Amino acid sequence: MDETLSRLLSYHHVTPGFEIVMKNNSMHSECGGGIWNLWWNVQLSDDPTSWDKEIRALNTMQRESGTLTNNHRKVRIHMAEWCRNNDTFPTSLDILCAEIGNERITTPWTIGCEGRGLRESLGINSTADDRLEQRVFFFNSYQIAFKAWISQREPENLIEAKILGYLGEMTREKVALVDMLRRHLVPAIPSTATLKEKYREETEGIFGESLTQCLACETCTETVRDQSYPKCSCCERFYIDALLLLHRFIEPNEMYKEMFRFHQECLLAYMYAVNAWLIDEEPTLVTDVCKPTYLIDQLAEQIPKQVKRLLGYRTPIKEWLAGCLLKTIRGNRSWKDNPQLIDDYPEASSWLTFIRA
Repeated sequence: MDETLSRLLSYHHVTPGFEIVMKNNSMHSECGGGIWNLWWNVQLSDDPTSWDKEIRALNTMQRESGTLTNNHRKVRIHMAEWCRNNDTFPTSLDILCAEIGNERITTPWTIGCEGRGLRESLGINSTADDRLEQRVFFFNSYQIAFKAWISQREPENLIEAKILGYLGEMTREKVALVDMLRRHLVPAIPSTATLKEKYREETEGIFGESLTQCLACETCTETVRDQSYPKCSCCERFYIDALLLLHRFIEPNEMYKEMFRFHQECLLAYMYAVNAWLIDEEPTLVTDVCKPTYLIDQLAEQIPKQVKRLLGYRTPIKEWLAGCLLKTIRGNRSWKDNPQLIDDYPEASSWLTFIRA
């Protein structure tokens, strides 16, 4: 074995809840190795004594599920970087469900920045083609959603539902805005810089530093250094969505709440769907428990069917991975710790109350 290559330490030597990478026959960071906490994107703490009883129970379940293959471990590693604020959301949840179902990483996209380099340390980097594919998918999803809004047809997916909800009825000013975005949302154009400048033009003297406090993720060190506007890669979507909401909101906190509402409805729907697979019962639809703004009946029914299909048949290891996903969806928080819609529906993650440490 070439010890200069990064590799996962033998599973029997790894404490559940952590992952260890060896390089140059060492786990020390100065040699390229390291020890990573897989629950950072839930607890924001590296202290295992801070982990709650549900995390401890999932760690026990991991230990009792048998030896994990490296493919299983890499799926869990991918999940550990997931963030609801990443521009792949909510597609990122479909990606993780598919990887659990296939028991291996199938789409090595960046789905968050909270993995703190673990996936990259193993050489599971998104290739240039992967990064281009991710960018094309992101832009195309908006391009298709803009066409749906222009034609005023019923939304067929969550991004279309978001765009329709954000823009509402068609006006000349909104059409001009959408035309501008459609010109810039192509992978060949350095659209992030373009969108930032457009956003500065549109919001000069209105938002100031408060915008950053509403939209930026807490791990964005570049934003912390310059409070003028959010800069992390996850914020490209924020710029687009904020531009789409400018016609409705003056205060950035109100804009944030609208974005937050879309996220919360999606999170609640996926929690119910994953939970239903885990307890092997028919899923509860979001439309059964609240009056969603974005998840119309068709979309509310679509998500649990999709999740069930992607997760596939049950095994002890897949059940553990799906349980980790349920905990991650519920526990991943934005830095503005606002009241969460998902907190009003504890039954959406009832499976977590059944497991014991």
